[in-house]
Amino acid sequence: MMNTSVEEAPYAEWSAALAGIRARAGRLVAPLSPAERQRTPRAEAWSVDQILEHLVISNNGYAESMARAIDAAATRGGSAKAWKPTFVGRILRQSVDPSSTRRLRSPKKSRPWPAIAPGVLDRFIGSVDALEQLLHRSREAGAASQRFSSPLAPIIRLNVGDGFAVCVAHARRHLLQIERTITDVQRLG
Repeated sequence: MMNTSVEEAPYAEWSAALAGIRARAGRLVAPLSPAERQRTPRAEAWSVDQILEHLVISNNGYAESMARAIDAAATRGGSAKAWKPTFVGRILRQSVDPSSTRRLRSPKKSRPWPAIAPGVLDRFIGSVDALEQLLHRSREAGAASQRFSSPLAPIIRLNVGDGFAVCVAHARRHLLQIERTITDVQRLG
């Protein structure tokens, strides 16, 4: 049961963003051949499939950590606190936002292997679907302010709302990277 006394987190915004991410990934990647998806535009750059695999690893890690926090909130009956971004959550979201010009090195845990198994687009869509399901569970449990440890750096504590905001910004950033990679690979012929 949703805690209606708690200020609504931006669930509708996150849900719409996840739907847009799912659709955009399909439009960008589905028309590509397997060879185009595996090609890199330059040494040290990731292929489209590697970018998708990175997002799968990251989304799944966040989903697992956030699910535990949401389950804990549901068991206790939700949080009495309104969701607010934490300081660390705000900084992390800004650092992965598509508007950030800062280049970040991915944590070792979330780096893809050079060879990616077939079906990575489906796995990515599945990871977005899992976030969408968690979003609904979080709303029902009133869990947006529930805290959890980052799956990539356990010393970092975020709240569930921060987790959704980070996942959305991160996926949007990498969809732009996929667009650039496709353009660069096609330019190379």
